Amino acid sequence: MHRQRSISPVCILLLFMSAQAGAQLRVIQPETADSLIRQHPKPALFFVTADWCPYCRLMEQTTLKDQELISCLNQYFYFIRADADEKRPIRFLGRHFSYQPTGVGTGEHAFIRFLFGKRKTAYPALILLSPRGATLFQLNTVTGPGNLLRLLQPFQKPETAHDQGKHSSTGPP
Repeated sequence: MHRQRSISPVCILLLFMSAQAGAQLRVIQPETADSLIRQHPKPALFFVTADWCPYCRLMEQTTLKDQELISCLNQYFYFIRADADEKRPIRFLGRHFSYQPTGVGTGEHAFIRFLFGKRKTAYPALILLSPRGATLFQLNTVTGPGNLLRLLQPFQKPETAHDQGKHSSTGPP
């Protein structure tokens, strides 16, 4: 006779917590975000970084490893890493952006300029855009996960509200 074992609620909770502890931040490319935003509108959080920026690496190793923040970002936002040193053409929100040389070995990508608009370019930057491309906020400094969660809180909307398109480009999506 085979005896069936039951799993205790504590074991189930520990399994769930260990699965959550290993959650990875879903990072998507701007071109992928373009089609995703059209199909399932929700805000896009851009982490604008540069390979040479030590503060950008600090945020990647600290803030962006926080499990509560990862869970929030994965559920309510599209997270896009935008490299200031990128040279390949980028398509986003139906527009094409390309690298613009400004001198010998220097230049600026039009996509980065689009993200910053008329605001100061500084790294790292977190720029939240509505599904229609309106800037909801921009933060040009290293920040901790708690502060970023507080900043994102007003923009956390259930998927169904985003799917139904019940937001405008001037307010929270």
